[in-house]
Amino acid sequence: MATVTGSAPEGRPQAQAKLDATFRGQPLSATAKLETADDGTRRLNDISVVAANTRLQGHLTLGANGKPSGEINLYAPILRRSRRLFCRISPGL
Repeated sequence: MATVTGSAPEGRPQAQAKLDATFRGQPLSATAKLETADDGTRRLNDISVVAANTRLQGHLTLGANGKPSGEINLYAPILRRSRRLFCRISPGL
């Protein structure tokens, strides 16, 4: 189930999104909040995606000048195993 609520007062979109679903038999949930400042800067705050034991969280900003910034953190235990394998195959990386 997905829900999105929002508004666009005077060209300043604001929204909240929430998703609850199942992916490959595992629960999946996602949330995010879009905010627009007076100067046109857009922020995607409180980003959260959780699927089984994998999590992605953070925030992104698109400045009024078009320059993106932000931080996204990913916790994915399955990728740890892949990284160890990749480092064995590609020494020096």
